Amino acid sequence: GSMPTLGGAVETSANNVVNGMTQQVPEEMRAVVTRIVDKQLFHFKNVGMIHLLFPNAPIIHTTRSFMDIMFSILRYNFNEMGLGWSFDINEMVAYYAKYKATMNHWEDVLPPGRILEVKYEDMVHNQEASTRKILQYP
Repeated sequence: GSMPTLGGAVETSANNVVNGMTQQVPEEMRAVVTRIVDKQLFHFKNVGMIHLLFPNAPIIHTTRSFMDIMFSILRYNFNEMGLGWSFDINEMVAYYAKYKATMNHWEDVLPPGRILEVKYEDMVHNQEASTRKILQYP
């Protein structure tokens, strides 16, 4: 047989991801669902791969104030999720710095406007305008 191409491998991977996500939608809803949102905490690490697999999918980056993030992490028990770093202030700050550096990298290397930043505070204070901004984003 012939050797698979990189484009074919990317397309197969993308289809596998979409099929897996689609299986999580109740069967009676699949015909009407037009968007699937995946809001896992650590997708910031995979923005480049998400861009390659889904070049037309919106990438929405929700941001929040540093202090609110730190307080929220301390308030909830993330250790059950295997996030031991969430109990140490120094590790939390270091992880946040890595996250910010990673997102800055994606902003630098991806086409301008590829990532839509939505501020959590804007969602809270003006949910309708924020939702319209998200829905109008390609």
